[in-house]
Amino acid sequence: MQSEQFSVQKLYAWGSSECDQFLAKDEDDDEIYEIKRPYLIKELSGLSVVQIACGGMHALILTQQGKVYSFGCDDKGVLGRPEIEGQDSRLPELITDLPPVNMIACGSSHSIAANSNGLVYFWGFYANTHGPIGEAVSKPKKLNDITNGIKKILCGQNHSMVLLDNFKLLTWGDAETLVIGRKSETRRSIKQNLNPQPIKMKRPILDIFTGASHAFVKVLLKDNKQGIYAWGLNNYGQLGIGNQENQQLPIQVEFFENIDIIDMVGGEHHTIALDIEGNVYCFGRNDDGQLGLGEELNEKLRIEAEKQRILEEELYQQQLNKKKTSKKNKQGDLFEVQKSQKAIGYEFITTPQIINNIPKMQSIYASMHFNFAISEKKQIFSWGNGQSYVLGTKNENSQFQPKEVTQIFKNEKLLQISLGASHVIALTSSDHSFQLPQVDEWLLKISDPKSKLKKGRKSNSREMSKEKSLSMKRSVQKFDDSLIPVKDLRID
Repeated sequence: MQSEQFSVQKLYAWGSSECDQFLAKDEDDDEIYEIKRPYLIKELSGLSVVQIACGGMHALILTQQGKVYSFGCDDKGVLGRPEIEGQDSRLPELITDLPPVNMIACGSSHSIAANSNGLVYFWGFYANTHGPIGEAVSKPKKLNDITNGIKKILCGQNHSMVLLDNFKLLTWGDAETLVIGRKSETRRSIKQNLNPQPIKMKRPILDIFTGASHAFVKVLLKDNKQGIYAWGLNNYGQLGIGNQENQQLPIQVEFFENIDIIDMVGGEHHTIALDIEGNVYCFGRNDDGQLGLGEELNEKLRIEAEKQRILEEELYQQQLNKKKTSKKNKQGDLFEVQKSQKAIGYEFITTPQIINNIPKMQSIYASMHFNFAISEKKQIFSWGNGQSYVLGTKNENSQFQPKEVTQIFKNEKLLQISLGASHVIALTSSDHSFQLPQVDEWLLKISDPKSKLKKGRKSNSREMSKEKSLSMKRSVQKFDDSLIPVKDLRID
């Protein structure tokens, strides 16, 4: 039964492979570095895939057996597997230092994987504007002090988020962009920021979303209403709060107060959101059509921004003239006129706008400067920056409105898609009734091999019994195919 199930799955990649994101060859077996149409990754054709995740220049694949494969640019251990002479990092290989997991997520140069029972592993590194921060981790490292079950994990460019089953959120990573959602209180703040810590929210957190350096949560408000809160970088209005002020702590996105948002994804400086009725909203930067509101929008934004600039100059001049004639201010110091809160500016919008003239959508995806969406009728749309052929349009033109690209998969059903900085990974099926499988639950109950029993005063006999038990425990905690019943055994 399993063999029939995973035989209909296919994994594709396209876009740029110039930075070792994946390996692609032409009919003459020569390597190609810009792939215009989906390229079949044959090395994973025998797996039952549950989830795919793209980082900046690497990718992870999660299988039904809870195993994780990685491939791409292996910068400072970002693949989570040892370097082996003669092994090509662009080809998928199993990460052997992980127990069974059922969640994966990638950032620019880091990854996390989690077991919903409470295990979280990290590898790779975070960075800020000065370079890497903290030590690079070359193989999965268990994060301690997480005792609750886990509902969801996410990664931004240089941060990570874990939603616990007690409706609390843990964040960690680069605090320079304010995206971890809390204040640094000590001189050891950098070290503390690299450890998971809860953000302060009085309301239960129902869901989490993120962009490159900005984040959102869906919370339960009074009277069972739901609201969206945001924090992080907001220099192009990517938080949707009607201004350009960066936010260190969560602030409510008032526009969504009476809208049931079910998903939000962000790129470097923009965000798209999906409500329960299938409507898509956008806000933030639009220099490459990321917002999908049409090419003529930028000209309108330019005109509005020029009006805003002239108004601010007039206000400043008025204050300057007033200051010169003032007798009370003996120092004659000039002061800056605070900029008014902008709802619109040149090539950016700070208040959510609905994208019209598109079908009702079922799922949305975003990367640095481009987006994909799948409609309720399984149509595929893309828009934004088309460099490296990432949009699936077979050219590098930017698309300022969502363009249907369903034909790139011919008669196959798109199950899932993940966007890297300049490449795309997609999972499809030739069976249009096929549904993504789940990680086998019994595998997730296998305990962490590195967990330690609490020490206590025991008699010699009890110590011997404990050691014997621990030895037996170690003998079964090898995460390989020997744990799988013969009837389910397959080479992964």
